[in-house]
Amino acid sequence: NIPFLLWMATHLADAGVRVIFPILPGNFTRVADNSTSGKDFFDTDVDNATRFWEQSVVDVLSIIDHVKSQGLWINNAHMFGFCLGGMVSVMINALRDDFKRTIMMTVGGEMATLMWHSPTLEYFRKSVEKVKGTGRIKYSVDDMRKMKEIFREQLGHIKRFKSVEEMQNSDIHPYLKLDPIAYAQFVNPDKIIFVEALFDKALPLRSRRLLWEALGRPKRYIVPSGHVTWLPLQFFVARFILQNMGIREFKKQMEVLKKIEYEEKK
Repeated sequence: NIPFLLWMATHLADAGVRVIFPILPGNFTRVADNSTSGKDFFDTDVDNATRFWEQSVVDVLSIIDHVKSQGLWINNAHMFGFCLGGMVSVMINALRDDFKRTIMMTVGGEMATLMWHSPTLEYFRKSVEKVKGTGRIKYSVDDMRKMKEIFREQLGHIKRFKSVEEMQNSDIHPYLKLDPIAYAQFVNPDKIIFVEALFDKALPLRSRRLLWEALGRPKRYIVPSGHVTWLPLQFFVARFILQNMGIREFKKQMEVLKKIEYEEKK
């Protein structure tokens, strides 16, 4: 997925947009030994998973601070998050109010549903079977029914938290503390654009719907694609981003994108 997103980033840059593309820990060139891209964010060891989620947030916030320190930040700054990146973007928006708008592309929440029903997380379920009964798994992570019960009960009470810090210091399930739904209530829905893939098999419908509702039902677009089948159409996503940024000389910049796309096909 990342090479496709890098293509889109470079072409947005060619259209005159300053683009910063962070590689999150555990992904692409930052994969841990004996792991695969994104795997460590959903681990039978919740403490290990927590390190990857927390480091992702720290990395993005550090980049924001660095850009500001260099005098390069603009009021029209936008953030684009795809899948896992979109989940992290919910956390970022809950902690900071830096971005004018955030576009979340094919994003879901509710970890219990994702862990046990997402085809993409089949590796997690296989890992559970390997270590089940060894005593190495904590917090009922290996018990599908128990996890669903815990999430169903605790999701009904997260509105009581008045801040992210209060939520993080509570006794809710550790994986719920990593769930974008737990952070959604602290996000301004007017700053969110939620793009959902109609034929998304990687993210169960329940997962997508719960996050959208938790975010306050922000502006939503439903596109006729699957979770990743939109990737070859980055040109249209890039155009969508430029439109939402309201950049001046939009037509001129789109001509640049079209010219680049045409030359690459030659």
